Amino acid sequence: MHAYGIILLSIAGFLLCRIPFAGKWFRGFDTLFHETGHALVALLVGGDTHAIDLYADTSGKTIFSAKGKIRNLLIYLAGYPFSALCGMIIYVSIWLQQQQFALLFLVSVILLNMALWIRNTYGWAWTLINLAGLFSLLYLNVLIWDQVFLVLIASWVSIDALYSSWVLLMLNFKKPAGDAGELQKITHIPAPIIAFLFLLFNLLCFVISFLLVSGNADIIKQCWNGL
Repeated sequence: MHAYGIILLSIAGFLLCRIPFAGKWFRGFDTLFHETGHALVALLVGGDTHAIDLYADTSGKTIFSAKGKIRNLLIYLAGYPFSALCGMIIYVSIWLQQQQFALLFLVSVILLNMALWIRNTYGWAWTLINLAGLFSLLYLNVLIWDQVFLVLIASWVSIDALYSSWVLLMLNFKKPAGDAGELQKITHIPAPIIAFLFLLFNLLCFVISFLLVSGNADIIKQCWNGL
């Protein structure tokens, strides 16, 4: 797919996320990755992930338990960066023309969540329907369909990860909230600063993805060499 096609589809993906009701369904991909980040890190640091709940309003909740400030610090840190990185992985896969890898990556994340963590009704409905769609793409194996849907999903994840971190920053200017609020309790770093760092990281992931798919990988190389 041409770079301009990817950019236009990404814009279309952003606009689809703004449609009332339906847009919240599409934004569920970002929520899924965000909560998966918390759940995976909880396991990696020796904690327990008990459940993940996904809700129709795009919110989610990871129920976990972990002992010690460091463990909890890492778990609360994971959500926003993980979803941004997953969006970038999908964009990079498209750039490398590895659509099958991206589809299998998405299927794996959904299956992992269904097998281990998702327990609420909406979460099951959302994952089952999207899993059926992804399996259909794998079965049909039509390149242009794969590319279109993957670009849309990548934009839903990447742009919403950026948008949600911006919302988090605005909320934390009023009072500590969300992951930034929990991290403030652990680190005593003001929640707006933590939220701003989330926003900065997610913006970096989005810019890298945009430069790659728009055919400007040389800019990334020049910046890297200039460090």
